[in-house]
Amino acid sequence: MKTTFRIDEPGSFHHVISRAVDGRDIFSLPENQKDFICRLEKLVEKEHLKIHAWVLMSNHFHLLAEPCKSSLSKCMQILLTGFAMYFNKRSERRGHVFQSRFKSILVEKDAYFLELVRYIHLNPLRAGIVKNLVNLNEYISSGHVNITGVCNYPWQSTELLEAEFSGGNQSWISNYMNFLSDRTNNSKSALSNGTYIIDRKGLTEVKNDRVTIPPRSARIAGSKEYAKTIYRALYGVRKIKIRNRSDEHKEIESVILTASEISGVSIDILRKSGGTKTATRVRRILTKILINVYGLRQADAARYLGISEPSVNRFLNERLDPSSIILMKSIKRSK
Repeated sequence: MKTTFRIDEPGSFHHVISRAVDGRDIFSLPENQKDFICRLEKLVEKEHLKIHAWVLMSNHFHLLAEPCKSSLSKCMQILLTGFAMYFNKRSERRGHVFQSRFKSILVEKDAYFLELVRYIHLNPLRAGIVKNLVNLNEYISSGHVNITGVCNYPWQSTELLEAEFSGGNQSWISNYMNFLSDRTNNSKSALSNGTYIIDRKGLTEVKNDRVTIPPRSARIAGSKEYAKTIYRALYGVRKIKIRNRSDEHKEIESVILTASEISGVSIDILRKSGGTKTATRVRRILTKILINVYGLRQADAARYLGISEPSVNRFLNERLDPSSIILMKSIKRSK
């Protein structure tokens, strides 16, 4: 069974992008735009998700989405499948309408929320479809025109934007427009590719636009600390065995040192087979911690402890006596 590394709990923010197959024009006709927007509206009205910014381009779309009652994956399945069926019937065609799975980037709110709003709403301007910010009001398949009042999309959430841009002598909409006009930020790469990715190899920084993003990985646009928080959530809560070998090595060395200090058994003795009954007992405890807490494979636990895989398997299945349970708790608390 393949593992998906999407983080789409309620309250999270995502840059969602999906493109049509073969660059096909799917949104130029007003009827197609209307159908897609109506489907998006229904998802919002049923409180499946919130949409803070959005734009339909000719062959793809961008959303700043916040899951509510349903996961982002479920919402996109409903949205994309429904529109694809409509589009194929109207166009008298068969087959996929959108390229593979949709792309989503988890966004750290404080760092990139406003930048993403600007990035999404300025898409028609960057693409040369409109000439300037004034003409951007003519592009009606966008959340921008709802903010400026040209069109009415009451399902679009503007509360966060109003809160962010309120203050000063101008209206929040004027402050929003001033923000759009300031395009000196360099966040395009972060917003389209992310700053970090998480897959089975662990947490990796995205350093340039040409990086190859592994399939079924989690993309994050945020600080290193935020990315680490998401990494720990995936590792601990979902029990997904993702690897960051550098951090993993430091953590394991630290827990073995802690076990040595508490038990009085030297590290050299703990990291090889044989020895006293006390050493075997501590090694049994470390086996359970390395596998059940740190998510190591049995082969890796055997390597770290200098013992055989059958020994690891035996230790893992043996029940701890009360004194060993107390010792294991002491080691965990010290970490």
